[in-house]
This record gives sequence, structure tokens and C-alpha cells, in this order.
Amino acid sequence: MQPEQRNAVALRTAMTVLEQWKASPGQIQDILQIPEDNLDLSQEQLHRISIVLNIHATLREVFENPLNVYGFPRMRNDNPFFCGKSPIEMMAQGDMKSLKDTLDQVESLLKIGG
Repeated sequence: MQPEQRNAVALRTAMTVLEQWKASPGQIQDILQIPEDNLDLSQEQLHRISIVLNIHATLREVFENPLNVYGFPRMRNDNPFFCGKSPIEMMAQGDMKSLKDTLDQVESLLKIGG
């Protein structure tokens, strides 16, 4: 598979995950930073896609119930990092730090459960 094909598959997968998390089109745009008319992805955009897919994979490890896997990103969270916001709201701030920090917070759930 060519790099362009891999990128397109990764992008479709990340968008599907975000849609299953009930992210709005605006939130998806803010998180992935992908212009609608351009699929020539930058390294940053590929990194964003990777983070979304890693969050999803971690949630699948943490939760057995699909309702939790797909519902957790929309749930308000009182953890100090989230300050009452949902993970999807944090990711949709659009900056890479919020996206990475959300991944770190979700990965910390593995340590709590394990």
C-alpha cells in the first residue's frame, strides 16, 4: 500500500472514531486540522490522527463495554486536567498539547485499572 493510501485509510479511520464519539464536524476539524479539500497530509496532521487512534485503542483496553469506549470521550470529567470538560472538548481546543495531554490522561486509566 502506498503512503497516500495508508494516509487516506488512517484519516477515514480517525474520522469514523471521532464520529462514533459524537464529535461535531467542527470538533473533528479542530482536532485533526484537515482542510476538507486537501488530503495531502502534513506530519502534524498524521500525528493528530495517530493520537486519536491511540486514544481509541486505549479506551478499548480500559473498557469492555462499547458504550463506555464510545461514550467516555463525551462525558464531563472532574479530573483536574479536564476541569469539568469532556475529553472531546479538550481535544477540540485544537492545539497539539491538549491532544497529547488527553492521550496521557486516557493512558493513565490503564495504570489505575491495572
